Amino acid sequence: MKRNLLAIISIAFLGVGCTYTNVSAYKVFSPYIGRTVPLSREMVLSKEGRGMWSLAHVPRLRASYVLLETNIDLYSGDQFIAKLPVGCPIILTSVRNEIIGDDSGLIAYGNTYLPGSKKEVKFACLWGSVREINAAPWEPANTPSLRKLDCPIRPHGTIPFYHPITDRP
Repeated sequence: MKRNLLAIISIAFLGVGCTYTNVSAYKVFSPYIGRTVPLSREMVLSKEGRGMWSLAHVPRLRASYVLLETNIDLYSGDQFIAKLPVGCPIILTSVRNEIIGDDSGLIAYGNTYLPGSKKEVKFACLWGSVREINAAPWEPANTPSLRKLDCPIRPHGTIPFYHPITDRP
């Protein structure tokens, strides 16, 4: 019975798909990649619950720690790790357009150290969608809270029915 259930779940995930495209080289993201940058606002680092059907703050392929705004509620199963203060240094390693099932987002990956410790952790942070990005916590405080992307990031690859009619290839 357990094998049958696992087989059904595996087939379902193959059908919906899990993939990513590294978009770190795009001009809006590239100035931050590989650099140590300070946080411009306080953030929360949490460890997401890992249940098969658990809610996630970001479509996740690679990280179990997420960087969240302080006003975001944790989901059941999430674990509060630390508050990261303004000025806390982080190193961004990549930005990916991640697609898991029918969900997608621009996810920034990076490293930081837990406050008061020498333990380095990897984290993921939702930066935006394929059409617009939020002001990231490492961008200057005067960055607009939401802005349109002027680079050609496509949702779900180049499948035409995922694009508005005016934006079909």
